[in-house]
Amino acid sequence: MVEESLTTGRSGPAALDTSFWNAAFQAGALGCVLQFHELHAPSAVEAEINSAASPVQRPKAAMFNALRTSGVVRRTDPRQITVNLYGPGDRAVLSLGSERRWPVLINDTRPHAYARLQLQLDAVSVPELLVLAVYAGSLPKNEALAMLRQIGPITGAILMQAATLAITQYL
Repeated sequence: MVEESLTTGRSGPAALDTSFWNAAFQAGALGCVLQFHELHAPSAVEAEINSAASPVQRPKAAMFNALRTSGVVRRTDPRQITVNLYGPGDRAVLSLGSERRWPVLINDTRPHAYARLQLQLDAVSVPELLVLAVYAGSLPKNEALAMLRQIGPITGAILMQAATLAITQYL
């Protein structure tokens, strides 16, 4: 499904996790994700994003809410929570992805690996998104590397190293 969006330019649906939203916002990569996917966030993810200080103080929440209001991000809940690991947002996203066979956009290393290995889903982290954007020609390498540096502290080392290597050595 991810490969299809690279070749056709079409956006397919994907289940959005809080960890991905936070990292994509911090990296300045929301435009990249919107290029490849139609975003569906379960209400548990929406609650996590809005759980801290008011949206005025939290630009990530304000942007999420603006995109929800405009219909760019759609609230889509799974019929049933079928995954019982991790936090509420992770469980909802993994259950939604599994139920609909949608890719999951998730930046936490363990749920990301679980999605791929146990649920057999396409799982995309923000570093992988940046690699895809460089590969598709929509993001220059130097910008992708700068974005990666922005999310290093909140992203697993393995995901960061693989993306950095892909961008610097293979693309």
